[in-house]
Amino acid sequence: MDIPPLAGKTAALSLSALPLSYALNHVSALSHPLWVALMSALILGLLFVVVYSLSHSEISYDPLYAVFTIFTFTSVVDLIIALQEDGYVMGLMEFCTKEGEPYLRTAHGVFICYWDGTVHYLLYLAMAGAICRRCGGQGGVASDLGREVSS
Repeated sequence: MDIPPLAGKTAALSLSALPLSYALNHVSALSHPLWVALMSALILGLLFVVVYSLSHSEISYDPLYAVFTIFTFTSVVDLIIALQEDGYVMGLMEFCTKEGEPYLRTAHGVFICYWDGTVHYLLYLAMAGAICRRCGGQGGVASDLGREVSS
């Protein structure tokens, strides 16, 4: 079974959260919650631009593909946070849990991060893959819904 090129792009973009988290953790300017929020918004905006430029023709039939690809990135970030809070990795997302979102250090927050980092990550990859397979030239979600309603 071959991995489609677009699925490889999705996985590579989501795994780019690892070096990006490491780099952001060592930037001392992120000591204020406002900077953490601004940097997060900038990263997600840049990620959307990268997704759009790498897979413009695939997104044209279903923009939800770009949404699920960005959500895979955030799921990897949540998995990094959960692994860090349990002591499996060190120095990747400390700035986020100390300044930006301290509630993720609670037991409930760690569980949410594990859930999003595992279950949601697999679901987002499955949905992005289904979009690629289903809409390989058919017209997207709106046309599929129209066919279901009319039949």
